[in-house]
Amino acid sequence: MRNTFFLLILLAFPFNLFSQVLISNYSVKDFDFVGFIDNKPIFRYVYNYHKIGDTMPIEKAVQWGLYTIKSNKYINFHLYEKPDLDLGRTLFVNDDKRIYWDYKNKNKLKVITNDISYNIILKDNLINLPIFSSINNIIIYSTRIEKYLNLIEFKNDVLISKLPILGINNYILNGYLYFDYHHISKSRATPSPVDLYRVKIGDWNNPELLTEFISDSWLPLNDSIVLMTLPVKGRGKQVYYNVNNKTYVETETKLPTTYIKYEGKDYLLGVKRDEYGINKYALQPYPDIPEYGYKKDNQREILPRVLDVNLPNKDKQFSGTFITDELLYNATKEELKKLSSEKLRILRNAFFARQGYDFNSDDLKKFFGQFEWYNQLLESNEFFEISNEDVVISPKDKERVELILEIESSK
Repeated sequence: MRNTFFLLILLAFPFNLFSQVLISNYSVKDFDFVGFIDNKPIFRYVYNYHKIGDTMPIEKAVQWGLYTIKSNKYINFHLYEKPDLDLGRTLFVNDDKRIYWDYKNKNKLKVITNDISYNIILKDNLINLPIFSSINNIIIYSTRIEKYLNLIEFKNDVLISKLPILGINNYILNGYLYFDYHHISKSRATPSPVDLYRVKIGDWNNPELLTEFISDSWLPLNDSIVLMTLPVKGRGKQVYYNVNNKTYVETETKLPTTYIKYEGKDYLLGVKRDEYGINKYALQPYPDIPEYGYKKDNQREILPRVLDVNLPNKDKQFSGTFITDELLYNATKEELKKLSSEKLRILRNAFFARQGYDFNSDDLKKFFGQFEWYNQLLESNEFFEISNEDVVISPKDKERVELILEIESSK
């Protein structure tokens, strides 16, 4: 009778008891960081049973379940929420937004906000997990085939668009999107080293090149300092890099490049081996940025880039012609009406020329072909296999194109 009563208790409260199980016998490949809920870091458990060499599934761990953490010497996990198998695998969570990856269709994302669901069809798998800015209320993600970064905006509705930015890894801090892309030189064209950029959120046409030829593992710490690894004399050196004056100072020890907040404090999410040689997550103190000891970044051998990408508009001017940025972006409808149909057509296509669109019309080829930057973009797009159908202009540019086309069509 006593055993039966105890069994009834277990059956009555299976989730509560299950959620209290602390997972400590894991490897870092078992859990991925996916966001924050109620200021708690959230990880998902994933057992990749189909991969050769993977360990056995963790006993009592819930596949695709969401877990919060408890930090001692190493991070341990306990169940926060069981997965909703109808929605898919969790890619991102916060207090009011979630992104799921469809179980059956790997190219389908489901975005849920305010209990409203939106579907996104991808051309290929994601490179990294999506990143979110609570201040700007946007999500950025990238895929393997599509070269451009993708934007999800949460306004009155959910707006999905591509950005005129070639990027791989990305991070948002203080109103800026930081991102990297391949450094292409004559001697190599590999995923690493990369060049690091940033762009003010919303001003997508004007990215800033911060530094060249670095490792693809980096983390902005504030508006001036980025934690990164530089190849110096054939060796990788981790440094605090001041992007404003191009100086750096080496770190005392190797630091992780993933930020995490735990119990109201800032940390770096690191990896440590336990006594059995298994890699586990461990929190490391957020670093104190050195004030002194910086030296100029002029001793590295940086292989010259043969292709320029992510050029800002200031480097893509239409000098000697009627086209100015003032006319492109600020001219009123009445002012635009004063232009001839021929000029309106050229003006409308200027937005596409700035992204390397390869025009078929001889007059447009001749007009935009007089600018060296345009011919460089054609070469770059050919190298990265970006066709005319792939060329992207910013949301702001699209609005101006539609306005100019409306006026042009009424002529």
